[in-house]
Amino acid sequence: MTHYLYNHFHIFIPLYENTKYQDIIDKFNKQYYSNYTIYFISSENITMNHPYMRVVTIDQNINHTILQTCKSFPINDLVIILEDVEHNLNTLWLHKMNQYFLHNKPMLLFDKNKTHYWIVKAGVFIHILNHGNEKNDLKQLCFEVSDDNIHNYDMNNDIFEKVELKSSVKTEIPPLNNEIHLLLATYKRNKNVPLVLNMLKTQTVKNIHLHLLDNNEDTNTQKELDSLLDPFYKQLTISLHRYNKNLHCFGRISVVKEIIQHHMMDYIVIFDDDQIYRETWLQDMICKVKPLSTLSWYGKIFKVCDYWKSTLWYNEIEKMVRPEVKEWSYFGPGGSMIDIQLFSFEELYQYEKYSQDIRAIDDIWMSFVFKKYLNITFHRNITHPKCCIDANKLQKMTWANIKDKKSVLFKTLSKKYGWDVTKTTHNYYNINSFFDKIYVFCNDFTNLEKFRKHHICFQWVSYDNYEKNVKELLDQYVNQNICIFHEEFNFSKYYFYDCQKMIEKLHHGNQKGSFNVSMELIEQINYHPSFGIYRLKNPSVEKNNDNVYMKLNFTSNTNDSGKRVLCVCPIMNQSCGKIISYMMSQKNKNWGLLLINNNSNRNIKNEFATMKQKYVSNKNIIFVENTQTLSKAECLNSGLNFFHNNKNFTHFTCLSDCDEYYGGFVGNILKSFFTGVEFVYTNFYERFPGRKWADINGSSYKDANDLLVNYKNNIATSVWSRRAIEHIGKFDATKPGCEGFDYVYRTFTLLNPKQIVFEKGVTMTCKCKTHSQFPREIEHVQKYIKEKMLGRIFNSKVTTINDYNCINIENNLSYDQLISNTNGDNINETNFVNNIIKNNITLYFNNKFITGNSKLTPQITISRNKNYDKLINKTNVYLSSIPYKKGCDGLYFITKSMIDAIKDKNSLLYPHVYNHELFNELNEKSFFLNEQVIHKDWYNWATDDEIKQLKLKYFPEDAFVICICGRIAINSYPKSLLEAIKILRNQGHNIYLLALTKFEVSPHRLTQNLYNEITSYDWVKSFTVDKKDVLNYFRICDLLASTYRDYCNHVGGSNKIKEYLLCNKPILCSRGKERENELGKDYFGFYDCKTCDTVPPLCWTQEFIKNPHCYQQQYKTYFEKYDLSVIKSEIDGIISVFNNIEHFHKFIKHVSNLKITSQKISTPFNNNYIDEIYSGKHDKRIYNDNNKTKIIITTCVHGRHELLKICLKHYSSFNIYKFIAVYSNDEDLHILKQFPFVTPVYYKNFPISHKWNFAVYSCKEYNPDAVVLTGSDDLLSKNYINFVKENILKYKLIGLRCWSNLYLNNDHMLLCRTFYSKHRVDPAGIGRCISKTLLNQFDWTIYNFDKNSGLDGQSYKIMSLCLNEHDILLRYNYSDALLLKDINETTSITFKSNNQTIFSFINKLNNNNNKHSIIIDCNKINYRYLNGFIVKFIQEFM
Repeated sequence: MTHYLYNHFHIFIPLYENTKYQDIIDKFNKQYYSNYTIYFISSENITMNHPYMRVVTIDQNINHTILQTCKSFPINDLVIILEDVEHNLNTLWLHKMNQYFLHNKPMLLFDKNKTHYWIVKAGVFIHILNHGNEKNDLKQLCFEVSDDNIHNYDMNNDIFEKVELKSSVKTEIPPLNNEIHLLLATYKRNKNVPLVLNMLKTQTVKNIHLHLLDNNEDTNTQKELDSLLDPFYKQLTISLHRYNKNLHCFGRISVVKEIIQHHMMDYIVIFDDDQIYRETWLQDMICKVKPLSTLSWYGKIFKVCDYWKSTLWYNEIEKMVRPEVKEWSYFGPGGSMIDIQLFSFEELYQYEKYSQDIRAIDDIWMSFVFKKYLNITFHRNITHPKCCIDANKLQKMTWANIKDKKSVLFKTLSKKYGWDVTKTTHNYYNINSFFDKIYVFCNDFTNLEKFRKHHICFQWVSYDNYEKNVKELLDQYVNQNICIFHEEFNFSKYYFYDCQKMIEKLHHGNQKGSFNVSMELIEQINYHPSFGIYRLKNPSVEKNNDNVYMKLNFTSNTNDSGKRVLCVCPIMNQSCGKIISYMMSQKNKNWGLLLINNNSNRNIKNEFATMKQKYVSNKNIIFVENTQTLSKAECLNSGLNFFHNNKNFTHFTCLSDCDEYYGGFVGNILKSFFTGVEFVYTNFYERFPGRKWADINGSSYKDANDLLVNYKNNIATSVWSRRAIEHIGKFDATKPGCEGFDYVYRTFTLLNPKQIVFEKGVTMTCKCKTHSQFPREIEHVQKYIKEKMLGRIFNSKVTTINDYNCINIENNLSYDQLISNTNGDNINETNFVNNIIKNNITLYFNNKFITGNSKLTPQITISRNKNYDKLINKTNVYLSSIPYKKGCDGLYFITKSMIDAIKDKNSLLYPHVYNHELFNELNEKSFFLNEQVIHKDWYNWATDDEIKQLKLKYFPEDAFVICICGRIAINSYPKSLLEAIKILRNQGHNIYLLALTKFEVSPHRLTQNLYNEITSYDWVKSFTVDKKDVLNYFRICDLLASTYRDYCNHVGGSNKIKEYLLCNKPILCSRGKERENELGKDYFGFYDCKTCDTVPPLCWTQEFIKNPHCYQQQYKTYFEKYDLSVIKSEIDGIISVFNNIEHFHKFIKHVSNLKITSQKISTPFNNNYIDEIYSGKHDKRIYNDNNKTKIIITTCVHGRHELLKICLKHYSSFNIYKFIAVYSNDEDLHILKQFPFVTPVYYKNFPISHKWNFAVYSCKEYNPDAVVLTGSDDLLSKNYINFVKENILKYKLIGLRCWSNLYLNNDHMLLCRTFYSKHRVDPAGIGRCISKTLLNQFDWTIYNFDKNSGLDGQSYKIMSLCLNEHDILLRYNYSDALLLKDINETTSITFKSNNQTIFSFINKLNNNNNKHSIIIDCNKINYRYLNGFIVKFIQEFM
């Protein structure tokens, strides 16, 4: 049974002298029906203020008045003449009448007593008005006209029956012409029409009325059709419907809606213009058709959701076999008979929001709407057309031209909107059938119309006090399911789908006696007009007369409310007026337009200025002018900057200055962003050069691979959500001509395919292919795709020592020579051998067993300095990648950056190191990666006193010493550093440069001029030291420098950087990709060196390997002019690093002067302060320690052992499920083993993101409820952990917004509080608690990227794609977390002159009179944010 179809009743009530019309109004106000209008027929002027009631003044007589009023009614509406106003009408009377008319289709119905009322179709009155004598008895005339289809109703016994009434009085009114209405649509098949019409002439049914929809647009074709129709007008009743445009298949639905307004009928027949049927076709259907259903010879049934995989084949339909198939899951309208009531359903005409393709695919659309929303039965008519005229001309068959579109639409409607096509019948959920009563509280009658349009059967209620009146009404219906709407209720865009989902949930909840069905259970009624209110009768609580109230929230997944898109359009010698006009014509006004005039010609600049003045008051349009021509990526990135800074925009898109955008453009793209969608690209028309018509050219791509393999230069409009933009980043200016495609490809790479939607709706015409730049852009994109494809093909497997259990190392040295080596040139091999042994891997050296399991044989042979022909074991040989030796099986690398460069044909390795012809050959090899590892215990380590004495041996006590180390050649000559030191020394800084190397003039080292320059400074000291002592010499310095200035800085390994890090000294370094991998991208000590990006790796070039003397020529080529000019940007960068370190040294000096004692520390705190937690909006409760929620705390460990011990001791008393610590060396493991509650797990230290990824993933096997992240120098309070246990099952993510920092320096400390910037939405990294639910969505890999810094922000961007605002709980309590910072460990502190954590306190220290305070705050001294665990820690430390 359907519950969405409601006839409109027009009720006529004559008013006589004694009629109390207010009593009548009261009766009808109680009717549980909403689609009716009452007409009071009166001789007096009466004012009626009622949404359903009108007053009609008598004209001549009552009969005449009724007939004249009915003229304007839709002909199939129902008219009620209510004769007895005193008759007691049941509140469900109209509802019952409606259901009976829907299912039985009488022409006239009267109550059995013949005195109270009678109901007839409006068409009967119109027929009488046109043919009869209105002075006759109107009721008698209606009975006579409806002679063969009259029914009555016995209200007392609730019985309907069909009756035969023989009239004794005959009138001259002709009988109703019960025509059979047929609809035929034709398009470019005029020659078929006479054949079809001749077929209709042969039908056994003769009262045929054919409605012909002419979809032809061409006037000549129309004239031809007219001439073909002329002979048939005398033989058939034909109505021609012509609109001078192609309405496509959906035009049939629109025309049916028009037909039923003017012609009386119960059913309509739709057939195609190439179908010829047997003579009894119509007669058979009339006999078989049933109310509220369809009858068709063609249809499908399915086991899978695929339109082309019906389990009843066409040849079986054609042969009329398998009679057991009586119902379809899908019906074909061609040759069908359909109840016209189905066309009164309003959603049938709202197809555009689902898909524009429905215009041409009305069969799937009708099947979906009728089955999904109306629960209609599709009956099978076991017959078949006598013939199909164009059956053998596939190109003329409509379905053949839209085959793919039909398949896609079918799957979309099935999967996205829950149409179960595998069933002919299904559970049907409907708001009108689910609730016993639905009420609409409304005082503004105009608001009622929207409820009618959404086919809700309701009772209207006026109100004076909404809350009070709602409660009063609910009290009347204690044991009923009640739904109440406020008049301001906002219907979602996909209301019927959303409503059906909601009712289905409620239905299942009611069956289980549980009502918290993924919706909010509320204790009191929510009166907000955005929600309905409903109450369910609950069998478990009826005895107590308790009520269960819930919010009814029909919100659509695709509602675009609150969404606003920023459209960025760079203008380059094109008119901006057209773009503005396109945007001003948008139906959806939720847009902003950023026009960027990219230094266009004079005419365009003048037009731009004119438009800017014209739209100066329009806040939606922003005008920006570039003074110089920027690249497209730079223009778009400026748009991204504007987008980031204007949070009122939720989405971002780019427009082309030569394309055309339709009025539905903005609305169409925004509606596609339903929940979970982050990127939308749309269908479009494309106008190709030389073609008269534009073609639809959009394509859907499954994933990044599909995009590369099948791209057809057909992505025109792309739209990103704010989340997606933050995840993807900026446009790449290094990819001119394909920056847009690159951004789309990165989108497909970074987002889940479920987050990407192809919107089939056509909203623009792309004209860029007529643009002169188009061929060049296509060339760039094709080149980009080719390189990406090669990169994927050559995605060689990279192995490490962990992939083998037996390795053979071959070297020109013997094992003893190598293992005792102290020469820097062989240190990588020495460390490699030591690393193999430490990892318990069996080692062979020069094919001789050394250690491990002697029964194993080598799986791989690795050599860095042997030629292939000198190898002893030539099985699975991996040789150094430079110089390349063709005989090897694989290549040996010490950095991942070098592997990436090998795979990139545009890197500086080609053609300087490798010929381009070798690209494929190199990338077909397997790769072995042995990242450099050094061990502190291999080096000599002096005491602090010995280091002080060592410094005094070479430098004054107050000297600031900068160190450079290793081979100094033309590609590492410290030219900018020398210039910077000269400037700083002139400013009074006592700076020295220590060079732990030997300067020498040679063909492969320094030129004579460079040697003379660096040796001329008396503040430069140069000597060599034993490799084992090198760390001690680093320790006497204040700054350690690396000054490479060629491509080696991007791809080459550096033991020197790793040695620097062991000394905990600040590092000055020219920026490069590999250096960023080692130090972190945001490391304070970087300065930019342009030649690193332009000069190839000189010592690896083919030229150098063949002839090292070429260095002299290389210097002239790359550096001679460069060194003659002062590189200001490099010098400024170096000086900036120095100044930051100077600030830090002053800070330490101030802190050291704070002579703090334990007495001074404990004085401010009394018992009240010890347990007090920061007030305000911060939680003051103490949480229970007995909660059984399984929490794992995990951390990553590397050095800082004294702080680590303090932290582990702190956590040892916590009641937690597990504590997992990931370590990277033996020293860390030694500390962890001292604490039995810790589960240690090994993973390499770099990249740090991989280490944290492993830390989180290691928790998975223990199946915790959540994981808490903390640094190895961080303390979380026990109260915070208990708070997390209590709340994490309700949220996906819990985190902190503030914490305390404690900076330690020998016996002194600085305590300050820190608050996350209000511009950041993510919680702090410390204490971040992630639920199992959220981790499962990412397979426990939330750090799946290569970074050494910015991990917190990047991981949150990943997680945020699956987070909503209500999924996150943020805590504001400075006492929940304490970060320990050893001031002597400079690597743990970020040096930035504007960093509030440290440097904002320096001036405060200078001006603070209370030199004994341990708490230094930017604003004031404040102890209140401390609680017991921080104070206790401070006291124990002292």
